[in-house]
Amino acid sequence: RDCSRPTTPTASRLTQKLVNLGDGRSSNHGWNENASILGEVATQQVEYRYLARKTGKEDYERRSGRVFEILQETQPADGLFYQNIQEGGSGGCPTFAGSPVSFGAMNDSAYEYMLKVWVQGNKKEDMYREMWDKAMDGVHDQLVQKTKPNGLTFLADRDGGRINRKMDHLACFMGGALALGAYTDPKGMDSDRARRDLRTARALTYTCYQMYARTNTGISSEYVNFNARTETGIAPEFRDFDGEDDMQVPENAKFYILRPEAVEAFYYLNKLTGDPIYRSFRASKSTAKRNTVMDR
Repeated sequence: RDCSRPTTPTASRLTQKLVNLGDGRSSNHGWNENASILGEVATQQVEYRYLARKTGKEDYERRSGRVFEILQETQPADGLFYQNIQEGGSGGCPTFAGSPVSFGAMNDSAYEYMLKVWVQGNKKEDMYREMWDKAMDGVHDQLVQKTKPNGLTFLADRDGGRINRKMDHLACFMGGALALGAYTDPKGMDSDRARRDLRTARALTYTCYQMYARTNTGISSEYVNFNARTETGIAPEFRDFDGEDDMQVPENAKFYILRPEAVEAFYYLNKLTGDPIYRSFRASKSTAKRNTVMDR
């Protein structure tokens, strides 16, 4: 397809970050070389589709959906998108700039919306589900990692050909998303793929719980590093969790900004599996936050 000829006259470009309400011009941030960010261009479709159906204005759905048409045309063979997208490539098609692959900040919601838009459309729009399943194959082939000595499962970042053993709190949404994907898998819950995804969902959600349980406050940091050790011990920028060497908090990650992703995963797994352990995870998280506020 010639990407310079969009499905609607005004949908020739990906969503941009900034809009001047005075003259209608839009742009992206200069600090990111005016590139669009994956997690921003693909994090509006559920809302605009709903708005289209409630107002009868189909243009909301058509224009926002164009983004996923572009992403589907340019999805890499391993299913994993780079963070930054530049326009003006061959045939007018956007191209992915060299940048991290991550399920944390600036990337996360794009994958979440592949699955949720498919569910929202009564599981009839195969493009979204196929994009999700292709991406999840890439996740399991490349990003699912385990720590030593405790065998905690986490999703690493990939930067070029290097695996970065870091996981944002934001990536905890994948516990719920993988579980939802497993329980709605067109191949059925007994398929190898669904069983794989549910197994990872449970393991990842347990790691997210540990991100809270291992801190003195009971509140997670913004991100953690795993097995970040040097020959002489833990790198000085990390703080050890009570002798547990496999998870460390960098100094610049020691803050919490009301992230909902972990409790979202607890909720999904409790509702889908019926396992009460996830309610206890949620209760522990809520108690820790309340006690920390009261102690101030």
